Amino acid sequence: DVFHVTRVTKNVRGYKKKITAYALKLLWDVFFPKQQINFKNYSDYKENSETLELNKTQIARLQKLPEVEVYLETLLLIYLVRVKDLEGARTHADKCISKLNEINRRHLDLLGSVVYFYYSRTYELLGQLKDIRKTLFELYRHACIKRDELGQATLLNLLLRNFLHYKNYESAQQLISKTNFPENRYNNELIRFLYYSGKIKAIQGEYADAFARLTQAIRRAPEQTGLGFRVQAQKLAIIVELLLGEIPSRAIFSQPEISRFLKPYYYIVQAVHCGDMGQFKAIQEKFKSAFEKDDVLSLIGRLNKIVIKTGLRRINLSYSKISLNDIADRLQVSKEDVEFIVAKAIRDGVMNATINHEQRCVLIKGTEDLYSTQEPEEAFRRRTEYCLNLYTSSTKALQYPDTNAVKYEVEKHEFDPEELIKMVEEGDDDFSE
Repeated sequence: DVFHVTRVTKNVRGYKKKITAYALKLLWDVFFPKQQINFKNYSDYKENSETLELNKTQIARLQKLPEVEVYLETLLLIYLVRVKDLEGARTHADKCISKLNEINRRHLDLLGSVVYFYYSRTYELLGQLKDIRKTLFELYRHACIKRDELGQATLLNLLLRNFLHYKNYESAQQLISKTNFPENRYNNELIRFLYYSGKIKAIQGEYADAFARLTQAIRRAPEQTGLGFRVQAQKLAIIVELLLGEIPSRAIFSQPEISRFLKPYYYIVQAVHCGDMGQFKAIQEKFKSAFEKDDVLSLIGRLNKIVIKTGLRRINLSYSKISLNDIADRLQVSKEDVEFIVAKAIRDGVMNATINHEQRCVLIKGTEDLYSTQEPEEAFRRRTEYCLNLYTSSTKALQYPDTNAVKYEVEKHEFDPEELIKMVEEGDDDFSE
């Protein structure tokens, strides 16, 4: 029954932390008695009074269904990835991919997307992502031919992750430009796509588009799961917002679940806000390893110009006349380059001043009335456009409940601090369905 297969498959990710070695042993003894897997070697193996409430007739009928075999192999694959048995996971991942290609049934599309994810995750943990790139492209081509939209969305994200893992941003951008994300958008895959595409846009210097995509990804992300993903997306969004010349809201750093992970970024925001180049360089050096781990060090390096602009704006407001040597000391730049830096700031409208080259000083004019310019009109236009886009996307995303569907109760998990830190370090973006 297609309905029952789909219903059971939807919850397969939810069993990620519930699967035990003993439960798998019970299933394998019944359905795959010829396969020799020693589940007793795993640390969580513990026998109990649980049994399979199935009679021989039911077991015989289920053994004939290839869907059951793929489902159980998927459960084993999820378990092996969780316990870090990567060699065993690679064997079963390859087996699941081959089995899916043999069966080729549309009602297994949902289960196939789970297999694709853990297939890629296994090779990523092994450090062999490049070896499966060709396979992922072949699977994506087959998904397009079969019109498997969920498979297309999943595989497109896996390919982008593959390219980003090796910092191959040009190839990732070409892939996005030559493919279309499925119209029937699946929320979890759409969130991942927005994050990956936002990161690519940020690397290429398209900060406005990148920030819009990252903001959408954060707002669409589930609140109860995917903590690692939300932390990584928020870190990248903070840096991109700074590159836009804006200061992130303080409320971002007050969120209880993620505040502890954003401390280095809070110090960066403070340094940029103050325009203190010395403080900025000290923080950059102190948390260099953390920034490298988050893969944002190159973007933080671009903030030097923003810090200098902020410092010059503060000088513009505080002084009527100041020497170039004093500006160089305040900004901690070379005295030979300070004149060019100030000249460029004047040209860009950062400072309203003139340079006296003979006396090597800067004469600052009175500040211009902001409301006599077109800046308020432009800010109002941007806010109006953002609100209209948000309203349009919210209207399109409306989903009406199916009266025939089974209602599931959402379990709210309370995590202790050590578990939160472990989830973020693992970078777990495996949202539950």
